[in-house]
Amino acid sequence: MRYDEYFELSEQHGWRARDLDWDGLEHDARAGVITPADRAALMATATIEHGVPHYAEVWSLVENLRAHWELWQFVTLWTGEEHRHSYVLKKACDVVGDKVELGADLDVVSGFAFAE
Repeated sequence: MRYDEYFELSEQHGWRARDLDWDGLEHDARAGVITPADRAALMATATIEHGVPHYAEVWSLVENLRAHWELWQFVTLWTGEEHRHSYVLKKACDVVGDKVELGADLDVVSGFAFAE
């Protein structure tokens, strides 16, 4: 698939953080519908998704990435989508009342040579 086809497809089927029912999630959290296991899974996934810079770093190891314009464009679009996951999962943790404190973890992993 060419990049322009992929981009069009992502535009047709894409989503935005504002598309989600944040009020419903807050209601479910207050009503106890969200279980401790749900909260743990949400927190773990939010933490993992904060690794976007490391995932992008892996792509930087592709030899002559700039010479492969469509691939480079895909990586740009993909990285933005991954960041959307990170943002939404952290916001969901905040909405259900679980504050995601990633500072210490990010300090540790920010210096880690993930791509290597």
